[in-house]
Amino acid sequence: MPDVKMGYKNLETLVYEEIKSMIFQQKLPPNSKIIEEELSKQLNVSRTPVRTALTALEKDGLVKIIPRRGAYVVSLEVEDIEEIYVLREVLEGVAARYSAKNADDSFIKELEKALNDYEISVEDKDYNSCIRHDEIFHNLIHSGSKNNRLMAHLEVIKNQIQLLKFRSSHIPGRPLKSLSEHIDILSAIKEGNPEKSELAMRTHIRNAKEDILKFYRGELK
Repeated sequence: MPDVKMGYKNLETLVYEEIKSMIFQQKLPPNSKIIEEELSKQLNVSRTPVRTALTALEKDGLVKIIPRRGAYVVSLEVEDIEEIYVLREVLEGVAARYSAKNADDSFIKELEKALNDYEISVEDKDYNSCIRHDEIFHNLIHSGSKNNRLMAHLEVIKNQIQLLKFRSSHIPGRPLKSLSEHIDILSAIKEGNPEKSELAMRTHIRNAKEDILKFYRGELK
């Protein structure tokens, strides 16, 4: 790995993003112990920014720090997934409802571009790109709600959602299903139909939840 100190002003942020990416990609697997010394050597930094990053990742719900034992990657169980997706369905459903009320031509064009980029990623089977453009699509709807409290609540579970999205993007057929569901969401928002937009978003998230639960239970390969 290249020297992460080169070309970056905010070393702590970079180290945080690097470790988070390693967790998402399971280079640091669930339940594994995180050895600060090994990470600092791998990233070519001192242990201080690594320790700072782990503290931040604990707040994100991705790492658990146990006194006198060290830091461990969190393993999300079925019950955790249920809780996260129940919350996500409610919050993002409301975000879609308000986005439909607030939508203007500029907002619709941004959503269309995000959806088009997502479709290209699905066709190319570029799963990392799928995750990135999926996040853009959803974040646009969050901000389009113009509801700061709703966005603040989504921010709390954002990283756990992203972790699960990374897993679900590798479930056979899931990206293509998501594309179809995103098209339904965009269509409802373009109509300016709040009820239909909320229903489309709730359906999308409920379907994603069911697929990832089946995957975790070994029902999807």
